[in-house]
Amino acid sequence: MFGIISIYTYGIISPERLDEISKQVVAANTGSISGIADLILKIIFDLIFIIVFFVLMAALFLALFVRGIWLWMYMMLSPAF
Repeated sequence: MFGIISIYTYGIISPERLDEISKQVVAANTGSISGIADLILKIIFDLIFIIVFFVLMAALFLALFVRGIWLWMYMMLSPAF
């Protein structure tokens, strides 16, 4: 599951093939309103996926950071240390 998500994310954000993908999409969908609508819909869903992924990663970072602070405070105030 997690391997698929990272591969999909890399496929969305991979900048080295961006011009190649754009040329292929434009060549395949030239003059097609449904093709352009599909492209816009794909871009919207990709942006939503990136935003959700960013929010989840920020929440994970915050949770782990707070846990680390609590652990540090416990170690500093513990009489065993």
